[in-house]
Amino acid sequence: NDVPKAATPAAEWLEYTALTTFKSFPNIRPQDDAWDSTYGVGKLYSQPDGTLIRAPLRGGDWSNGAVAGAFTAHFNSAPSSTNASIGFRCAR
Repeated sequence: NDVPKAATPAAEWLEYTALTTFKSFPNIRPQDDAWDSTYGVGKLYSQPDGTLIRAPLRGGDWSNGAVAGAFTAHFNSAPSSTNASIGFRCAR
């Protein structure tokens, strides 16, 4: 599994400032390495179980509350997953 993770990998919400590797997703984090959820960028949910292919859900979903943000990445689902709480919004 090639998801970003902290020094002690676990299934958990992480601040971007706590991540030690971004693996195949080097551009997933905010531009400033000091930005965390207090800046409204969100958090990253890492689930490094090593067996499943994961795809990031960007921005979070309606139930993520305080951890949602422009850079939220939820690595909990397969690339083919669907869910009623996942949507698409157009932006310019």
